[in-house]
Amino acid sequence: MFHFLTFIFELLPVVFYVSFLRRNKHEGLQLIFINCLASLGTDLLAPALIKAFNISDFYVYASFTVIEYSLLTLFLYKSIEDRRQRYVLIIGSLVFFIPVVANFLHSSTSSFDSQSASLEAILIIIYSILFLYGQIKDPSVLFVYNTKKFWVVSAFFIYFSSTLFLFLYAATFTRQEHRSYWYINSIFDIIKNILFCIAFAMKKSDKQKNPVLESYEDSYGIEP
Repeated sequence: MFHFLTFIFELLPVVFYVSFLRRNKHEGLQLIFINCLASLGTDLLAPALIKAFNISDFYVYASFTVIEYSLLTLFLYKSIEDRRQRYVLIIGSLVFFIPVVANFLHSSTSSFDSQSASLEAILIIIYSILFLYGQIKDPSVLFVYNTKKFWVVSAFFIYFSSTLFLFLYAATFTRQEHRSYWYINSIFDIIKNILFCIAFAMKKSDKQKNPVLESYEDSYGIEP
């Protein structure tokens, strides 16, 4: 029953994006939509692929981790306006992909790529903090929660912050421990998808002029 509920919430962001397509054509939200499709596709097709091609669970889920990281990082790279902060994402990506390639080259008996998933979580948390800090500092943004990107990035931040330690130890779990603890991932995955739905349903993000800044500019004849 809970697995079915998780599947429904995996499907909802896809439905919301398509339903409000005109509102979501900009701001890089296509990348988030592709990520939602990849997540849904992995849940649906992974067991069949593993059985049909007799490949390890490790490679299927590690491949999704790479796809997810690449899409989220590209979205955040486009969303962060400070060029100096963008270098953090470039350096972080080098740090991420080097061990990922090493993991792929060496066969693993684990069904979960704990190292790559944990590293992805840490890096996305850092990137999200950089984005949110930039939004708070931007005087032209009056209410950060009025933008689609705020809800999307908040979804990343909440999900990866809550599952980081789960990912760190997941490779050492027994099957029983995995069943017991993986509910944490499912619960926060549902929360993440709800926040995606909120972002997709919102009207197009428009930077609202801060009235204090606008008054200052009008008084001193400063053009925006």
